[in-house]
Amino acid sequence: MEGAESEKQCARKVRPVLERHHLLLVTLLIVNTSANEALPIFLDEQVPEGISIVLSVTCVLMFGEIIPSAIFTGPNQLRIAAALTPGVKVLIAIVFPIAYSISKLLDCSTNSTHSSVLLSPNTLRKQPLLKPEPDPELDLEIATPNQRKHRRQQALASGTRLIVDEIIIIHGTLDLLSKMVTEVMIPMSKIYMLEIDTKRNHNTMADILASGHSRIPVYETRRSNIVGLLFVKKLIVLDPDDARPTRDLVLRKPILVAPNGSCYSMLNEKGRSHIALVTKDKEIVAWCWSS
Repeated sequence: MEGAESEKQCARKVRPVLERHHLLLVTLLIVNTSANEALPIFLDEQVPEGISIVLSVTCVLMFGEIIPSAIFTGPNQLRIAAALTPGVKVLIAIVFPIAYSISKLLDCSTNSTHSSVLLSPNTLRKQPLLKPEPDPELDLEIATPNQRKHRRQQALASGTRLIVDEIIIIHGTLDLLSKMVTEVMIPMSKIYMLEIDTKRNHNTMADILASGHSRIPVYETRRSNIVGLLFVKKLIVLDPDDARPTRDLVLRKPILVAPNGSCYSMLNEKGRSHIALVTKDKEIVAWCWSS
């Protein structure tokens, strides 16, 4: 159970009542119907028939539909539900002889254990909750940290609204399974690499530092012939004046992935390597590295 401690306490109060949802449903319907029918009968004895109809319809509409809907759909609905739980339990006890038998009938006819609804990623994207509200004043590119913090506070106050940053993250997560690695990979021509016989002198070390990478692919003869990854942190203990070739260092082999591999499958490779090599011939490349 997640959330603040006060929300957890409210959830603990409400949960026992919600677990027997058919009993709760039947109880509320019986009480609601009884109140709706009793009100015009009571008013009939106090005022003329026409006025009693107008009053009963107005009271039922305002106090039975509009006002409760406005209150119980707000951000404090869990706290209100927890506060009213004792009263609901009293109503359940009053109508229990009737409500229990009907609720058991509903349990048997509709299967009391409702299975979870499985939604596809495309269906989830269409949910109103995952659609940001357009607001030109809250453009992410010009938003300052304070504006982002204020936006986050507004989202929390609304109870259900997600900010644009969160929606982008959720959409990205939903795309992981369907998005192929070829859609996010960096072309070989744009990757900073080192030739295996490159001398590790002062100029080379300066270039490596300027690249800003912690791992650098190393190739032999041609750029497509990658033989391993150079860990930049290993260069700390080396003396540039020695100008030794890169092949003298221990190179780590990157992960191999096919072009049709999904980004989700690569997420499961977390911890094995920071770089993956996309190739159509995984087995051949792996064999060449091992031989």
